[in-house]
Order: sequence, then C-alpha cells, then structure tokens
Amino acid sequence: MLMGFFVLILFSSNYRYNNIYFAIASMTFSIDIPHFKCFIQKAFLYDWDSQQTGFVPVRVFGLTSIPGRSVGFNLVTNQGAQFARVPIHALAWKEDCEQLPLDWLQLWDCLSYEPCAIAYSYLSELRCKTILKDGKWYGGEYMFTIDWIGGDWAEDPSEHKCGHVLKLDNGSFAIQPNNRIVWFDPSFITEPLAGNPGYKIHTHKYKSESSGKWASENSDNFFYGTNPVD
Repeated sequence: MLMGFFVLILFSSNYRYNNIYFAIASMTFSIDIPHFKCFIQKAFLYDWDSQQTGFVPVRVFGLTSIPGRSVGFNLVTNQGAQFARVPIHALAWKEDCEQLPLDWLQLWDCLSYEPCAIAYSYLSELRCKTILKDGKWYGGEYMFTIDWIGGDWAEDPSEHKCGHVLKLDNGSFAIQPNNRIVWFDPSFITEPLAGNPGYKIHTHKYKSESSGKWASENSDNFFYGTNPVD
C-alpha cells in the first residue's frame, strides 16, 4: 500500500522541461503554465453578480483541462485569494477591455484530461491576428500554446487542435487554433496571405515502421543494415 502511495505521487506530478509544462499521468489534469499578470472581472468572484463591477489584479499560474469544457485557469488575487477553473472571458490585461463572449475567445473546448503547455521560442511575443465569430480580425501577440494527448479527439489527425493563448490588443485574451491565426514576421513572412488559400484539413497518420516492406538485419552489429521484405 505504501509503495502504491509513492507511485501515485511520482506519476501525478507536473514537470517542466525546456519550457514545456506537462503532466505525466492521465489522472493529472491541472498543469503549470508560464505565469502572467492580468485582471479578473470582479463579478466572477461573486458568481457573476452584476452588482459587482470593476476588476481585481491577479497572477495566473496554471490551468485545468476537462474534456467538453473550456480551459479553466488557476490564479491568485492581490488579496491572497486563490481561484480555480476560471474561464478566459473573465480575464483581461487592461481594465477598459472589450467584453467578448467566451465562445468567441475560445473556439473549441478541451480535447482530453491530459494537457500540456509550451512557450515556443520562435513565436515568443510574435505579432498575429485572429479571426473571431463576428468575422472580424483582432490583432494581438503570442503568449504560449496548449496542446492535448490521449483520447480520440486529441489523437485523430482530422480532429486534433492546439490552442494558442493570445494577448489581444483590445485587452482580452484568446485561445485559438492554427487555422484561425495569421502570423507576422517581417524578416521571413514576406508574402502574407491575402485571402483564404483553400488549405484542407489533414486526415493522414504518418508512421515509419508500418510499411511492411523492410526489416533490420538479425545481428548484434552496431551499424546494422536493413533488408527489403517481399
């Protein structure tokens, strides 16, 4: 029983490696993220009581992923109160932000109980624009990316989606997939998209060992060869 306890502790931990924040086991659905400062709508702290107005400073440090629900953020207020599973539309980086619906800011719900978060160095603070459900483009910059493993949705090529967390110019935050964002990098992106190029959703799985047309030689050679298989 004691051994089982230590195994549970080991495989329930969150780890950070090379700016990747991830959970080891499926039982862990809350993870660290690159923490950031912002504001939370005061009404959220009172179960959306409309009589509570204004914003409270917070520091966001983690997130929770439950399939079929929006990302929930973990945070602490400047008064020392901690809140969990806060939806992204309750957050803002400036107090006069434009209030937009949750389903505009996060297009898709979480895909599994096993999220990871990574801050891609190339995309760090890169400018971009994202299209929301009103058909308008909103400018912003990159913060980090949420991705998922485990489950049919997360591992099906035609269904998989990551969520890029963006800091929008209007004061809101957004979580948007690849196909709702256009990136700006003046030194490389010299032919920016002028319209919809007609790209298709990807449906293929790629494997290196499943062709059935080769096998490694049966030896203890370090530099082993490969042989064709009829």
